[in-house]
Amino acid sequence: MRNIDSKFVFLFILVVIFIIISATAFVFNNLFQYIWLLQLAALIAVILYYRASSLIMLFLVFIVPYFYTPKYFFVNGINISHHASFQNGASINFLILLNLLFLAGFLLGCRKIVDSNINRLQVYGMFTNPFIFHLMNSILIFALLYGLQGENVFVSGGYYQGEVSKSTLHEYFIAFYLLAALFANPKSKFDFYVLILFYLFYVLKTLIYGGRIEVLQLSILVFFLFTNIFRGNKLKFYLLLGIGFFLSYIVAAIRSDPFIILEPMKLFSISETDGPEIISSQFGDVNQSSLRVLGLMDVGGIELEQRFLSFMSVVFGFFLPSSYMPDYFDLAQYKQNEFTSGGGGLISAFSYVWLSFFGPAFFGFFVGSAYRFLYHSNNILLFTYGLLVAITFPRWFAYYPINLFKFCLLPVIFLFIYIIIQRSYVCGLRRRSFCIRRQPTAASQPGCSC
Repeated sequence: MRNIDSKFVFLFILVVIFIIISATAFVFNNLFQYIWLLQLAALIAVILYYRASSLIMLFLVFIVPYFYTPKYFFVNGINISHHASFQNGASINFLILLNLLFLAGFLLGCRKIVDSNINRLQVYGMFTNPFIFHLMNSILIFALLYGLQGENVFVSGGYYQGEVSKSTLHEYFIAFYLLAALFANPKSKFDFYVLILFYLFYVLKTLIYGGRIEVLQLSILVFFLFTNIFRGNKLKFYLLLGIGFFLSYIVAAIRSDPFIILEPMKLFSISETDGPEIISSQFGDVNQSSLRVLGLMDVGGIELEQRFLSFMSVVFGFFLPSSYMPDYFDLAQYKQNEFTSGGGGLISAFSYVWLSFFGPAFFGFFVGSAYRFLYHSNNILLFTYGLLVAITFPRWFAYYPINLFKFCLLPVIFLFIYIIIQRSYVCGLRRRSFCIRRQPTAASQPGCSC
């Protein structure tokens, strides 16, 4: 608690006050059209507080459009998605209240963090094992070849307009990439160039199939591993952030109409709206998908037992394939035949279905704590988990929180098993301590205590 300062206390109290005002306004008038301003103001205040924390800034800036979207409904009087299920002012205001609870929990878990305090672990080549490095490389090649197949956007004419087969292996490429980097030889130029080539091939293939999220996640990881962009000059970070947003806009336009590159000026004349009554965007669809999940619970479409079992399967079912799970395991897809949505959904909505009002605050605290592990923990397992949470925020925040327990835990479990085996081998056969090479001193290493 020694790191808590007066600015943090003021900010947390401010967010709590916003929650109280929003809840009070909702109780007296659940159609009150200015609650969204409190949500946006709270987020801006949090962004300003964490402006010296690059990885947290990435996450917070990413969620701005999702928090801004209700403005179109309340101020412009237009629907936020083509999918009409549960799209009403009362539901949107209730979702805003859940978002504020998540933000408060995030603050409490994260607390004060700045880049100057970020953990200085030399992640790249931390374990250096040629056998495991080449094993990971084999998996990466397999994932590149078979994780994503079918017709790319230039063949089909648009994103997912043709036949595309995309398995979870394609996104798990990122987890195996991190493991390959951990077990690489930091003194070997060959290992470095192999990893860079994997990165370039993955980005190229993902882009021509219209993917963006995977490219963003792997790019954050690569910049974290091989540069000081998240620890150094803030001007470089903000410049890179601006370039990233610009390229994301270009990719979004090209995947909708691949042949627009033949007329580049059209890239800057694309309208976000399909007409005067509906704004068509990813952010609106995700908000509406969240409303759909909340609405399902209100109309009895999700029973209490199903809510509990869905939560348990998400948290503890990480070792089982999704095909073995009940249909309510993925609430984003549950009963789509009855109430449609564009897919995905905000973590605040799913966590509310699972754990009522405690859910958004708890998951916010959980995620905030993971970021704190990344910045401050000397435990390599907690550090790795925090890093994976920090690079996969587009998935667990706006699609489905399963990534927090499945994708992010896979490398951590692998490292845990490796450390246990290595420690047993060294302690049992060599009769000496096993200490993982870390900076700055061997005394801070995880591993053998015999």
